[in-house]
Amino acid sequence: MLWLDGKLALGNLALLLVMGGAIAALWLSPLASLIYSALSVALFNFFFINPRLTFIALLHDDLLLLLTLLGVSTGISYLLSHVRRHAYEREQAILNERRARDDAQDKALRTTLLTAISHDYRTPLATITGAASSLATHAASLTTERVAQLADAILDEAGHLNRMTSNTLQLARLDAERVHVRKEWESIEEIIGNVVLRARRNHAGREIHAEMPRQLPLLQCDAILIVQLLDNLVDNALAYSPADAPVRICAQAHRDGLHVQVIDCGNGIPDTWKHRVFDVFQRADAGSTADAAPGHLPRRGVGVGLAVCRAIARVHGAQLFVTDAAPAGSVFHLVLPVQAQPAMPSQLAEEAA
Repeated sequence: MLWLDGKLALGNLALLLVMGGAIAALWLSPLASLIYSALSVALFNFFFINPRLTFIALLHDDLLLLLTLLGVSTGISYLLSHVRRHAYEREQAILNERRARDDAQDKALRTTLLTAISHDYRTPLATITGAASSLATHAASLTTERVAQLADAILDEAGHLNRMTSNTLQLARLDAERVHVRKEWESIEEIIGNVVLRARRNHAGREIHAEMPRQLPLLQCDAILIVQLLDNLVDNALAYSPADAPVRICAQAHRDGLHVQVIDCGNGIPDTWKHRVFDVFQRADAGSTADAAPGHLPRRGVGVGLAVCRAIARVHGAQLFVTDAAPAGSVFHLVLPVQAQPAMPSQLAEEAA
């Protein structure tokens, strides 16, 4: 410290001491800051106040300077430590408030889930139980047609339960942090073909068409997840459109990606619901224009199908949104990113030759 002697005035050295105490107070506890201030003033006296290398101050001016330094340095150290402690306490209060709010939201979410499950799972289970009971107790007296009806009811409700369970579990998995999605090169034509075949099998009598050009680009995706996404969109379109109205799946390559559209001829979705339909446990009210088509039963489910679609789109870096169809109905748009295409076997053979 002696190398500063003669290069800086005593007042400037005192300011450096005060600044050092203020900086130290940003990291030290209040007691440690006070001790640091006292020690720094003592060392300042030892090195820079005559007589040097002693702790004696002969002149009243030097003694006043030391006392002033001690008071200012101690006061600044205490105030900064107090401010730092207050800021820490405020940050902890904000974190506790946020944690309490998150806990309340989680509790509300669990309550909503349990309420939805208790209602939407109980209804198909009751149907399955009733049909199975009729088959078990009155099988001998039932006609073949009635047995087939009861069997179809069991299969339909079991499939409904399976879809709800699959969607709920998939949503929980995709919402987890650091979810790993296994992506491979897949053909969108094959994916849409599987979706159409499954929809026609599960909804016999409904018109479901696929419209897409040849030689669409390959996708880097998890085919099982994309199939589930499109399955949910098609099921949603069938539930919200008349029984005699067709549902179309269209695919087209554009500069910003591969566009897949699921188009229905239902009543459409109000503008206020266009974003909410993708939120978990959100379903249009029974009296809204977005409800089931006339003549249909109210839509069943816990309200996670479209939420799963959004989660699947998110992990693939895709966009998912809904617009109005002309003259009526809804269009669900899925825009999937397209990467540089892999070399085909014929290209590899030509390069090798």
